[in-house]
Amino acid sequence: GKDIIIQNGSTLELNDQFLDFFADILEVNEEINLSYINEHIQQIKEYATYYLQSNTESERYKYLKNVKSILQKIGRSTLRNIVDLNRNIDNAFKTEPNYKIKLTKLENHKNKLEAIQSLIEQTELLLKEDELTFFKLATDENLKEIRTQIVLDLTESRKNLIETSPQIIEYINQI
Repeated sequence: GKDIIIQNGSTLELNDQFLDFFADILEVNEEINLSYINEHIQQIKEYATYYLQSNTESERYKYLKNVKSILQKIGRSTLRNIVDLNRNIDNAFKTEPNYKIKLTKLENHKNKLEAIQSLIEQTELLLKEDELTFFKLATDENLKEIRTQIVLDLTESRKNLIETSPQIIEYINQI
């Protein structure tokens, strides 16, 4: 089992461990949905609480690292999900021959768009929350950079969604 490439009948496949590794690195399977949002926002709040309750630098560092990692993941996956969403909306409208399926796909994409909007709002709220003293106390330069970057990513995401939203509604109305 430690082979990188595995022969499966007449096809060659990449070992699942390597596939998982690349999926993690590239975060290609990060679908934004409501459970994704709740899980990530909840995790940040938990790690922030642990950070504030920690007695040692090494403990604090571990929780700070976790918060930074999740924030970066939210920023990247939000932007990438919008790119995917735009492509999927266009594909559904232009290539799906069955009108019922086309409409259902577009409705599902509209729900996804709303989930992404929700993620943006909840993340911005989390970053602004004054009662979350974590961001005041964690005076890590890298955290400040990540925070600035995610604000930029979320702003860009919001702009992209402002263009996507009327497009999907127009497509639905055309059907």
